[in-house]
Amino acid sequence: MKFKIFQKICLFDDNSLSGNWIHTMIESEPGVLWIGTWSSGLNRFDTLNHQFTHFRHTPGMTGV
Repeated sequence: MKFKIFQKICLFDDNSLSGNWIHTMIESEPGVLWIGTWSSGLNRFDTLNHQFTHFRHTPGMTGV
């Protein structure tokens, strides 16, 4: 078994984890991990392409 370590590289790097303090992680479907960080928002990680998508809550904003 091999492990790969992902971590926050810099503030504006969209190809890395948004924060290094992980609160929770779940696989929603094969190949898709959702990673919640303590203070840096939610990350969707595509395990096949090794790509992160960042989601941050903006106080006062309402969603659809």
